[in-house]
Amino acid sequence: YLVIATGARHAYFGNEEWAETAPGLKTIGDATEIRARILSAFERAEVAENEADRERFLTFVVVGGGPTGVELAGAIAELARKVIIRDFRHIDSSSARVVLVEAGPRVLPTMPPELSDKARRQLEQLGVEVLLRQPVTRCDAMGVALADGREIRASCVLWAAGVMASKAAKWLGVPADRAGRVHVDQNLNPPGHDHIFVIGDTAAATDASGR
Repeated sequence: YLVIATGARHAYFGNEEWAETAPGLKTIGDATEIRARILSAFERAEVAENEADRERFLTFVVVGGGPTGVELAGAIAELARKVIIRDFRHIDSSSARVVLVEAGPRVLPTMPPELSDKARRQLEQLGVEVLLRQPVTRCDAMGVALADGREIRASCVLWAAGVMASKAAKWLGVPADRAGRVHVDQNLNPPGHDHIFVIGDTAAATDASGR
């Protein structure tokens, strides 16, 4: 028997070069890198020689308003305003700009609308700037550009906008859905493979009605 539980990876919607600039959060290694980038941005702001650079170092953009993006944005805002506020002499960490960018009409789109609204209000109370209906059109070391033409200069951009399944369907040579998830039956077997089970984020499981 073989059980494949290889999960999901970040989806950059055809812009894989953005991965280097905007890491996502899927593993402990990702979390360690993100933490280092956030703290490094504050440290670079502390020694910046001009106001323009200082503002860029103190601007954090989180792309994607799902659960990961909402938690990241809130965590950065809380870090800046409560945790490290006394750690610097030349900057006020609470002045950091935290921007959550979501392409859709609301954050937490899989939740009921009233919970999405509550989450957005709580983020704004923490000082997070929530921008809705704004797909990212460019992402590089200087920041991001949005669909409405706005540009946000930021040294730290984090990606939480989408996921794709691992390449399990390609490894097995079996059908997959648009997100790369393996089509499985009610026993979680790919078609014709009774001794292989695909589970978790890399499986596309449906009920008898196709839902």
